[in-house]
Formats: sequence, structure tokens, C-alpha cells
Amino acid sequence: MNAAEVGEKPAKGGASWVMWALALAGPLLLLGPMVVQGDVLFWGTPLLQFTPWHRFAAEVVRGGSVPLWNPYLGAGAPLLANHQSALLYPPNWLLLFIDPAWGHGLLLLLHLLWTAAGMVLLARALGAGPMGQVIAAQAWSMSTFLVSRSGFLSLMAAAAWIPWVLLAAHHLATEASRGLRRRETVRSVLILAVALSLQLLAGHAQTTWYGLLLAAWVTWLASERGRTPWIRSTVALMAGVALAAALAAAQLIPTAEYLLQSSRAAGLDATSAMTYSFWPWRALGLLMPDLFGSPAAGDFWGYGNYWEDALYIGVIPLLMAATAVVHLRRFDPSRRRLVIGLLAACGVAFLFALGSNTPLLPFLYRWVPTFDLFNAPARWNVVTCIGLALLAGLGADLWSAPTARGVYWKRLAIAGSFAMVAVGWIANRTQLDLHASMPRSFGVLGIWLMSAAIVQLQWPSLPDRRWWVVVGLVVAADLYAADIGLVPSTTPRLYAAATDLGKHVKDGHRTYLPADLEYDVKFKRTHRFATFNPGIDWLDVREAGLPNTPMLESIPSLNNFDPLLAAEYSEWVTLLEASPEPRQKQLLALADVGWLGEASGETPPWVEYRAVPDAARARILPAVRWVSGRAEALALLASPDFDPLSTLLLEGRGQEARFPALGGGTGQAEILPQPNPNRVIVRTVAENGGWLLLADAWDPGWAAKLDGETTPLFRADGLFRGIRVPPGEHVVRFDYRPWGFAMGILISAAAWSLVFFLARKH
Repeated sequence: MNAAEVGEKPAKGGASWVMWALALAGPLLLLGPMVVQGDVLFWGTPLLQFTPWHRFAAEVVRGGSVPLWNPYLGAGAPLLANHQSALLYPPNWLLLFIDPAWGHGLLLLLHLLWTAAGMVLLARALGAGPMGQVIAAQAWSMSTFLVSRSGFLSLMAAAAWIPWVLLAAHHLATEASRGLRRRETVRSVLILAVALSLQLLAGHAQTTWYGLLLAAWVTWLASERGRTPWIRSTVALMAGVALAAALAAAQLIPTAEYLLQSSRAAGLDATSAMTYSFWPWRALGLLMPDLFGSPAAGDFWGYGNYWEDALYIGVIPLLMAATAVVHLRRFDPSRRRLVIGLLAACGVAFLFALGSNTPLLPFLYRWVPTFDLFNAPARWNVVTCIGLALLAGLGADLWSAPTARGVYWKRLAIAGSFAMVAVGWIANRTQLDLHASMPRSFGVLGIWLMSAAIVQLQWPSLPDRRWWVVVGLVVAADLYAADIGLVPSTTPRLYAAATDLGKHVKDGHRTYLPADLEYDVKFKRTHRFATFNPGIDWLDVREAGLPNTPMLESIPSLNNFDPLLAAEYSEWVTLLEASPEPRQKQLLALADVGWLGEASGETPPWVEYRAVPDAARARILPAVRWVSGRAEALALLASPDFDPLSTLLLEGRGQEARFPALGGGTGQAEILPQPNPNRVIVRTVAENGGWLLLADAWDPGWAAKLDGETTPLFRADGLFRGIRVPPGEHVVRFDYRPWGFAMGILISAAAWSLVFFLARKH
């Protein structure tokens, strides 16, 4: 009989350095060699989003400017306001001093170590002993849920903070239940606010929201019984969340401002919101992560992709989590309530993760706010995964030396596991109509079930540190075997080499890769879900100009691979893609696309870029036509009777009276070199005056000055910027100064000052 059986908490003494070493060993073994060798992350978003963004941002900061605007993608787009760029997230500031391509791997390693450490402390706070602390840390930090998403850097960073936010919420509930004015309560509110603000700055709102919901649940579970303690805990939690939002306001307000201009302002449509619903058969991945193959092995054949449905935490941790549930009565009342609460959280999150596979989430999408904000319901399993890891940590304390009856069943389990290994081995060498991953997975499951049974059979009456090491090593080996290959890396040459594409399209005009061709190159030739290694030279991805890789060589592109796009940009590109070829060429020239990608056959890089005539980023047009809004402008651009290269469409019907009978003519417009991406300077020469069209995306944060005097700036042709220029020679300056960033900086500065003041006082 152990301490838990008599209703006492097991010793919570801090884990020794050996326990810390076991908790942190997995990430070090998995990612340490990559970082030490100087290899870089590349598959998916590191190459197509994060490295181009962060390299450019670092160059801008080193040049003395703030990277508010990205002029290289989508005819220009907000950069800092793009939440996933996470430019204000303090750990990302390291990328100002080291190459982001290598730095992303280092940050990934540091975040996995950070989340493992947080899980040790969280499990300890919830009552787990040293072994349980290590098991919880291993099961979470080395779960396939986290590791398989290694390239999704903002999601990984946000997920890494969940244990720390939960730890702060648990501490807050404990202190606030006793009174809101206590020094300890104020301190716990500050700790929660700082941890949550850093998670908000990490750049993935969906993961942060799911983690916050779990934190609210943990706060309720940890509160003392009674209405008054619960109200106190709720008030303290709300204060912490509000303060966290203020601390992160420099990011959140610009992001909210951008979100209101995006196609997501009204929420996602039902089809998009249910994209990547958890495939029910992948629930078997709790025992056999590669049952349907793996892109690391090059044989994934399941539904969707591998990583969205990955949920493996190891066989022994899963059995320990089951032990916590099955032997619930052996816990004292407070931890019994905690176990039930964690189990409920896992169950609800898993149901939500099923998405369109049940009527529940579609119903919530329709009737409950926030459920229409995010796609990929499978990501609800971040709650399932961390909940199972905590249950495993609590269940570890219930494992004990087997009884005589237990010895019988465990020996039987060893025999059954050996049979699974044998059957898997035979099936793998027999001509059966099975995918190779199936017998392999059954064999591997047999190995780890056998290991678990042997560990249970040998469990001592009084486990000491040496035994904890044995168990920890078995769990680490299990998870390492499941994770190996899920973090694809390559040499820095991929990012350092100059491309032939860069030499070919060096005139400063934009490139454009049509949507169908982009899809073909991305999902059929390079980033196939079935394998991380399609047998190509990955430099060909850059040679093909796959968005957003041209940005690595400062090549502007009309494409923009980004989850958050301005609504006017999305609608304009939709019009472009739907237009017949003659009109499409005109629209491309209007958008300063001088190079159009065309399929070049089966030989890499599969794309050839051909010149588009008449492309210009700035031009003087002789005539203007006023329209009521973007819809009318796009309708006229689609009309074969309208010439977009001679008449400018400006939004603001009724402005005719402001510019009475203004004639105009042709002229010249020259863009002057400018290192600050938040500013564009154009010199115009027009004998009779005219209308300047700057083929850069319009945004409410942009303002224009003509010869130093403020001048009206209009949205032109549904997407761009247009102003009136008088006769003669003039200088037009466009400045990007969004009000949201200035407002956010002021609020964040005030909030951080308040935190430092209260921290010193308390």
C-alpha cells in the first residue's frame, strides 16, 4: 500500500538533477545534433514563411526601422500586425543576432526544454512525485503532437507556454480563494499575466485560446469549495487575463486592426472551419503512431496529413494515465476531483477535435461565438495531449510491486506482446494485402507493451532513484523512436545559395505563380504529405519561386502565402485568376507583375518565368472614374470594355465635386530608393497633371504627402493607391503609420510599468 492509497499525497520533494536530466534529455537527443551540426529547419513553413519573414525583419531593424510593412509579398502587406510573425515575442529577438534559418532550430530546442521544465513544475504542484513529474514532462514535450508540428514555429512557441500558464493559474486559484487583497494573490495575478502575455506574443492565437480555456478549468478545479472562493478565483483570473492583454497590446491591437480588414473578419465559412477535423481512425495512434505510415518513413497513407492527427504520448505514460482513471478511488478527495476534471477536459477536447465527424462542433460553430474563428479542429487535441500527460504523471504514483495475481497477468501480457511482435514480423515478410506500416506498427506496439509489462513485473516495493531512471529511459526510448525523422532538417546551403531565378528576374518587377501551378509544385512535387523526402534538391523549391521563397533574395511577388490576408487582396487575386488571358495580362501589368510563372514540364524546377509587358509599379494615368466601393471597381476590372491601363478607378463616389473638371495627361513616375519599408517616395513629372497609381496594396495605415503637404489618398483599382498630382514635377511620399501600433505601444508600456511597480511593492 502506498501513500496515495491511504489518502495522503506522495512526497513532492523537488526532483534531483537526475530527474531533471531525464525530463530534458528527449529534446536534447532529438534536436541537439541538428543544432550542433549547424543544420536548419526547412520543410513547410520554416522555408515558406518564417525564415523569409524573420530575415527581412532583422534586416529592417538593423537598418534602424520598425518592420511594420512587408513590401515583398502580395503587393505589400502588414508584417508586424501579422500575429504569426511574432516579431514582438522576446525569444525571437535572438534572431536579430543569429541567422534565422539556424536560429529557428535553436529556438525550437529551447522551447521544448522550456515546456518540459514547466511540465515538471506543474505536475509537482498538482501532487505528482518525482517519477510522475518526469513522466508528465516526457509525455508532453516529446509527444508526436508537439514534435510533428516542429516546423510550425508560432504554434510550438505558444504550446510551450501552456504548462507555465496552467501552473500560474493553479497557484492563482490557491491564493485567490483565501482573499483578493493578499500580497500572494496580487503576485500570482502578475505571474499569470506575464506568462500569458508571452504566450499571446508567441504568435498562435488558436493554441493560446485553447490553453486559456484549460487554464480557466484548472482554476476552477484548484479553487477551494464554496461560492465565495470560486468568485474570488474567477475575478483574479479575469484580472490576470486583462493585464496580459494589456501587456501584449503592442501586438494584439495591430493584429485586431488587420483582422478587421481580412476575409476572417466575419469568421470562417463552415467548410474552412472544419478543415483538418480529426480522423477517428487515428485514435489508434495513441498506441500505434505510425499505423497509417509516416512522412518520416516516406509511406504515410492516412487521411489528410500526419501531424494534424498525431497524438502519441508513449505506451507507459498512456497506461499510467489509464491507471489514474481506473484506480480513481485510491486518490485523496482533492486529487480525485483533479483527475476527474482532467479526464473531462480530455474527453471534451477530443470530441471537439473530431470536428465534422460528429454534429457537435458544427452545432457550436453555428451558435456559439469563437468556434468560427479557427480551422483545423484537430488542434483541440493540444488539451487532450497535455491532459493525458498530467494524468500519466498522477497515475505514476499508483504503480506498485505486483501481487501474485498481478504477476500472472503481467507474464501473460509479456507472452501476448511477444506474439504481437512475432505476428508483425511474419506479416511484414509475407505477401499480404496490407500496407507495410500496419505489421510494422503492430510489431513496435508489441515491443513497447512487452517493455511496459516487464517494468511492471519488476516494480520494486520501494522504488528508488535508480528505478526511476530505468523507467524514464524506457519512456524516453519509446518517444524518441516515435519522433525520429519528424523534424526534417538540411544544410544551410538551402538558404545561402543564390538562385538562377534571382539572376533572371532582377529588374525589380514582381513575380506571380498562378494558383494551380503553385498547388502542383507545392503539394504534388515538393511538400507531399506522404513523405518528407520526395527525392528532390530542395533548392529547386526556391528556383520555382514557390511563395514566399523569392523574398529570401529580395524578389517582390504578388503571391503571399499567409493564413491572414487582407480581404481586398484576396478578392483581387480571385478576379485575376478568373480572368481570360488578355485581361489577365493587363491586370498583371497593372499590379507590376513583370514575370509570370508557367509550367515547364516534369524536370525541376517545373516552372519557367516569362516576361509580362507594360509592368510598372508607379504610373501616371490621364483619366479617373469614381466608384462607390471595391465591388464596383472589381466589376469594372472584369469588364472587357474597360481599359485599366488608361483609366484609374478610385473609391469615393461624390469626390467629383472636390476635383471639378480636372484634366490630366500622361507623365513619368519614378520610385526613389528607400531602405525604410514603411515609406515610399515617388518623383512625378506630368506636364498637364494626372493621377498617380502606385501598385502597392492600400491600407488605412498609409498616408500621402505631396511636396510635404498632406494630400488625399484613395484606394485605386480595388487594391492599390491613387492620388492626384498637379502639373509639373513633384515628390510624393507615402508613410505607413498605423494607429493601432502606436496605441498598442502606449498601452503595453503603461501595463509593463504597472507590473514592475506592483512587483516591487509586493
